[in-house]
Amino acid sequence: MPIVEKSREKLPKLNIERSKNGFTANGVNYIDPEGKVIHLSEISDTGFVTYAIQGYNASEYIVKLINPLERNKAKVLGVLNKEKGKWLYKPKGEKRYKGDWFRLTSRGVLLNENNNVVTYFSPDHPIKTHVLPDGFRFTSIQKGDISKSLHLLIQRPREVKKYLGVVTFQTLARHFDFILFDLLNGNTTAEIYDVRLRGDTDDEQMGHLDVSYYSFNTASGTIVVTLEDGYERFVIRNLTTGQKKIAFEREYGVSYTKATMRRSGRIELEASLGFSNDKILDVENYLATGHKNKQLGE
Repeated sequence: MPIVEKSREKLPKLNIERSKNGFTANGVNYIDPEGKVIHLSEISDTGFVTYAIQGYNASEYIVKLINPLERNKAKVLGVLNKEKGKWLYKPKGEKRYKGDWFRLTSRGVLLNENNNVVTYFSPDHPIKTHVLPDGFRFTSIQKGDISKSLHLLIQRPREVKKYLGVVTFQTLARHFDFILFDLLNGNTTAEIYDVRLRGDTDDEQMGHLDVSYYSFNTASGTIVVTLEDGYERFVIRNLTTGQKKIAFEREYGVSYTKATMRRSGRIELEASLGFSNDKILDVENYLATGHKNKQLGE
């Protein structure tokens, strides 16, 4: 029987796609009158897009902010330059900051240096620079809109325990601890222990992380779902409210996990637990009530 979706408060999300010279947002085409869009934030839970057009030379980019569904003029946030392999970002009216690479968020710019120093620029907040906790580095996979969640996923390798000095099947994966790091105050919001990622290269490990870690911004807060404790637990957290519940657990490992946000805003979880499968129909309702098969408001 088809699921009848319950109405719920939703964020002003944009479905963004690149076009030849600009982009479309929820089907509305946007082209900057001053130049071709080179870089842009391709996820938005705020209703805004940050993008960059070519500046006066090949290494300069003008960074702008726009609500593409309105007819207001784009706001200039700053200027990016690449010099001697480094990115230099000068917010409007501020000094220049240096980094190895940058990422555009829906309402700002994230600059990363040496994988352990991050600076976040947004018209919504004072400029913040943080040195990450000892041993942790920026994770290349960041899910959801950082401008809404205001959190980064950071990682640290974990020492592998050998059994009787022998590497076993359990130790073939690489072990990591992760932190969800608050960009505004520099604090740790959540700690995620013993995440095992298969593969020898960073690309292979991030490919595994892509199906072990999920993040969704909702009206009730940022919902994060992670496979942790050595494949044994699929855990749900609301970073905004501090709620936390185990969705699924199995001593011999949860072999398949999937989290999906439906168009209604409902987040659905699936997992394979050995010879059986299990599902949570509505994550927000499960956090509030513990019911796996009911939607919010039922």
